[in-house]
Amino acid sequence: MKLTKRHIDHLYHFTSKHYVEHFDVQTELVDHLANGIELQWQGNPNLSFENALQVEFKKFGVCGFADVVAEKTKAMNKRYYKLIWIFFKSYFSWPKVIVLILFTALVFSGLNIISAPYRIDAIVICYMILVLTGFVFLIKSMRRRKTMIANNKVVKKPIFLLEDIISKTGNVGFIGISLVQLPNLIFGHGSTLTSSSIILVISIITVLFIVLLYIVHIVLPGRAHEFLSNEYEEYRLLNV
Repeated sequence: MKLTKRHIDHLYHFTSKHYVEHFDVQTELVDHLANGIELQWQGNPNLSFENALQVEFKKFGVCGFADVVAEKTKAMNKRYYKLIWIFFKSYFSWPKVIVLILFTALVFSGLNIISAPYRIDAIVICYMILVLTGFVFLIKSMRRRKTMIANNKVVKKPIFLLEDIISKTGNVGFIGISLVQLPNLIFGHGSTLTSSSIILVISIITVLFIVLLYIVHIVLPGRAHEFLSNEYEEYRLLNV
């Protein structure tokens, strides 16, 4: 016996009901469950679909699908950070590195123009603006990727795990919030920043953080469709 489309739809609903929200993880689990059920039917054709499903589900243990989801999430997070690193490194190649040097010099000059007592405040404000801008792009990206047009109606779109990770990028926001506090933590609130070497280091860190924000909030979301289309046939079918 073979599973029907109704059976497959039920398996997707079953995985969703058991807290598997990402379509690619659901598909992997549905394939596993379907193969197991069909294998059971070869030995016992009279076994009901529901009973066969419960037998397969019990094989996942007391945690159900949680371990599978955790393993897939861990693997996709590694892939996500690898993508960040690949794009980040690309900005240190010729001729992009010239732009970074010039941008660093611009930030350094800007901080030197500002009166010494206000330099730390300027740095804090700069980081706050960067973090808030990043969150704006984050919200827009999440809204855009969670819906699609089908039959002239806006409907909820199946979300792939890597796509969701790219859209959220929450860790960068937390890094930004931490960086906002660094100048006051290191130098003390109201301190005067006069050392040229320290100003240079802060300028370099600021530029690197801007590059990181640009990658995770603009470059990767913009390339997400390309990554997922190359990886998943299901994604290509959903986005034709």
